[in-house]
Amino acid sequence: MEIAYQKNGVFKLSNKQVTLYFVSTLAHKPALTAKDLLVSTEWTYPEPECINEEGQQRKIFGVPGDFEVGGTTLVGIQVERIEEEKQVLLHSVFSVRIEDILFTYIGNGVEKLSTSQLEHLSDTDILFFPVSKDSIEQSSTILKNLEPSIGIPYSLTDNAEDIAAFCKNRGIDVVPATPTLTLKKSEIVPEEERIVLLG
Repeated sequence: MEIAYQKNGVFKLSNKQVTLYFVSTLAHKPALTAKDLLVSTEWTYPEPECINEEGQQRKIFGVPGDFEVGGTTLVGIQVERIEEEKQVLLHSVFSVRIEDILFTYIGNGVEKLSTSQLEHLSDTDILFFPVSKDSIEQSSTILKNLEPSIGIPYSLTDNAEDIAAFCKNRGIDVVPATPTLTLKKSEIVPEEERIVLLG
């Protein structure tokens, strides 16, 4: 499995069978090919018309629920619901299982998770989570509670200072970001927490 950071909190996960994108908002949606999947943690009802094209398998996920596409399992957990005029804005957390690795993507704006949400995500191997100077404590708490083997922080504004501030707060040496991370399930050490910077 290869993980690559693009920009604005967008991550690309790919292997020979699937390419999946994590985004915090559909505003940052990359161009998709016929085989790509996309997960957005910010969603507006009513759903955009392009989501379920007639006769096409669902390719874009943002609403809470359990889904499976070609051996890839996706679970969306609703964290917050905001009603504004005639639209409903949902903030979700998504976990995706590929190659027996559980990836969890925390979108922007998620400040804390309930006990039941944490229990549901407790098997997370790799956690993608947003950081900013104003959310270091919240991000650290989520990281501590989920205890992933690998934590991958990101800044929605691609601000290196946000990442550096988070690392300093956690007592982690800031190392140059790597463009991609390639790994197998067998290379993940459950008891060991690593912070990986992608960019």
